[in-house]
Amino acid sequence: MQVGDAIVTDDKAELISGNRMEIGNIPTGLQIYNLEFIVGQGAAAIRSAGSYGTVFSQEGEYTQVKMPSGEIRLVHKKCFATLGQVSNPDHNQVVIGKAGRSRWMGKRPTVRGKAMNPVDHPHGG
Repeated sequence: MQVGDAIVTDDKAELISGNRMEIGNIPTGLQIYNLEFIVGQGAAAIRSAGSYGTVFSQEGEYTQVKMPSGEIRLVHKKCFATLGQVSNPDHNQVVIGKAGRSRWMGKRPTVRGKAMNPVDHPHGG
């Protein structure tokens, strides 16, 4: 996608990356993301950086989708999905580098239960 591109959400939109449509109208083999599991509830799966699912097959009222985990899942044909792949596939390659940068991102230190005394935690001692 480019800046200024129109994104269409419709039952039968054009097969262009970024358009959102019913999964029953997406041909097999295309990559999708922002997948609904329950009709009308909104995107629930395939939303993390760089991920995508693949439309596997169309069977009756359901569509088989191959999830990023490798699981093949049945989804109702009226559920919506977005064509393409989520951006920023190198998100997991970022090196934080030091504890202070984690703190800047709002992450607090985690102390293992095993490192505590028995009075402080069930795993301590």
